[in-house]
Amino acid sequence: MEKKDVKMDQDYVEGMIKNHQDDVEELTSASAKVSDSEIKAFATKNVPVLRMHLAVVTKIQPAVDVHK
Repeated sequence: MEKKDVKMDQDYVEGMIKNHQDDVEELTSASAKVSDSEIKAFATKNVPVLRMHLAVVTKIQPAVDVHK
């Protein structure tokens, strides 16, 4: 694998982790603070999905970082 490909993979995984962390935080906050029942339901329903995605991408990170 070329160095630029490895760097791209590492950047992608780091971005996915950061984005999912931010999304989990935002939706967790929204599920507790919003008064709109549809938004609250959406946030409450999707936080576990985002946490699962975050867990998966976090598990992938060591495999990508091996090429550093």
